[in-house]
Amino acid sequence: MAPSLCLAQVVPVQANLDAQAQRRIQEQSERVRRQRQIDANLEKITTALSSKNLTSPEGPVFTRRALAALFDLQSEGWSPAKSLQEANTRLPSTAETPKANSIAYLTKCWQEFSPSITPTVAATLRAGSSPAFSIPPYVP
Repeated sequence: MAPSLCLAQVVPVQANLDAQAQRRIQEQSERVRRQRQIDANLEKITTALSSKNLTSPEGPVFTRRALAALFDLQSEGWSPAKSLQEANTRLPSTAETPKANSIAYLTKCWQEFSPSITPTVAATLRAGSSPAFSIPPYVP
């Protein structure tokens, strides 16, 4: 009878260990997913920091996506200034710039339009579509 009593104690302990391991795996998976999302949003902002991109025919789309990325990163606890700074550091050193102009432009757009950006508007911006408000074109 002693072996069955021992097994009765081992099974709950093993189940507890398995549950803890599963929670750790889920937490790690969530951290990885969030980091990928942060990286993807920073990449959208980095793309919008290129004056070549902003002055192209697709420039407004880059701006809209960058604004959505700033909105998404803010919901992750990133300030717009931190997001723009981090995106700026990710630009290749060979990138043509006046980075300061594009950073100032995106900052101005964010300051002006962020009060109007709701989750629904952010979804529109993420798609690159025009929201209910008019974003001024980038002028280098």
